[in-house]
Amino acid sequence: MSTLIVRSLDLRTCRLVVALLGFLATPAISVGSPALPQMQATAQAAEEAGLHRPPDLEDLWLTVLLKMAPSTPPSSGGYGSTWYVSVSTGGEKPVDLPAAAIARTQIAGITILPASAAPSATASDNAVQGEYHISIGLPQKRPDGNYDVTYGHYCGVMCAGSMTSVVSHDHWGWRIVSSRSNWVS
Repeated sequence: MSTLIVRSLDLRTCRLVVALLGFLATPAISVGSPALPQMQATAQAAEEAGLHRPPDLEDLWLTVLLKMAPSTPPSSGGYGSTWYVSVSTGGEKPVDLPAAAIARTQIAGITILPASAAPSATASDNAVQGEYHISIGLPQKRPDGNYDVTYGHYCGVMCAGSMTSVVSHDHWGWRIVSSRSNWVS
């Protein structure tokens, strides 16, 4: 009976069925899995970050935006000259970068706007290619007292990336200790 069903399906549907069966056959993470402690630690760090917010988040957001700024300013109205920014504050969803932070952010050649001001677009809409949609995550405290903050950008088809920076805070404010790329497309 199952042979008859498979014969009646087209090639695309067969591929989807095989992929689904492969997913269903993949074992779930079990108690003894080495990935489980990592997942639990990440979940606990995210919960802690929401409960014990780091100091001066607005200054941290500005530090991250300055880190992302190109060394050469984009041309006025050119590719990468408009950034729509959202930030995580510990709630369910990211929110717009506050107006006070937008007013304080001065990056040559770049206009910073709240994420909600971004025009809606489709992947084939070339008019919005190059407008940066930036998201800054909630910093998570590390055992050494520093924080990990993950941030990323999307600027069109095959133009996106994610970074994590280790940041520290002292009486002078935030500074980036190190950064690494998570992924780039």
